[in-house]
Amino acid sequence: MKSVIPFKKVIEFKTKIAEITSISLEHEYVKKEGELSGDFIVEGEYKVHEVSVNKEKFKYRLPFSIELSDKVDLDSINFQILDFTYDIVDEDKLEIFIEFGVDAEEREEIFEPIEVEPVKEEIVNEEREELPKLQEDAILEKEPIVEEVVTNDSQGKEVDTERNQVIELNQQEDSFVTYHIHILQEGESLESVCKLYNTTSAGIAEYNDLSNLVVGDKIIIPDYIDE
Repeated sequence: MKSVIPFKKVIEFKTKIAEITSISLEHEYVKKEGELSGDFIVEGEYKVHEVSVNKEKFKYRLPFSIELSDKVDLDSINFQILDFTYDIVDEDKLEIFIEFGVDAEEREEIFEPIEVEPVKEEIVNEEREELPKLQEDAILEKEPIVEEVVTNDSQGKEVDTERNQVIELNQQEDSFVTYHIHILQEGESLESVCKLYNTTSAGIAEYNDLSNLVVGDKIIIPDYIDE
């Protein structure tokens, strides 16, 4: 770190300044974390009148303060006065100009290793939220969705055209049966589904387990057609 800092101050005298016969500049400072502060000491002699042989003494302390980086090594600070001038203003004021330099080294940062504990992987089992069971007296609020239609082949086996699965079903020899696959919707009940397909719960129970129906379940609904 190396900085050149200008300093300017106007000193007001109690009398007229005709001439500065002598002047000197000294300084004092203290250093602490984040700050360098002190005083410039300006002193000397002057004449009140140009023709006078008498001289008046003066001495003034001019405080200063500068900020330091937290990284500055305080023991390495070097303070120097680089320039000093003055000028008489309005016959009773002394304007002081000081330029000083501050040179210092920065401390080396020492990083200590930080032990990090290994993170244990936790397996979170997300439980599927179960939808409420349908009640017998629930009200049908939406139009039914028929996902697929399944028909019997000539050998009396049910063919699921979408999944290409074959399910054996018992049926009467004198009837042809068409099966509907109904997806339960929210607000539907077993009773409302029976009314929708003009069937009975007993007929639906022959092909489905009705003990634990929830929204989204598929129900096989037979539709008998006599030959």
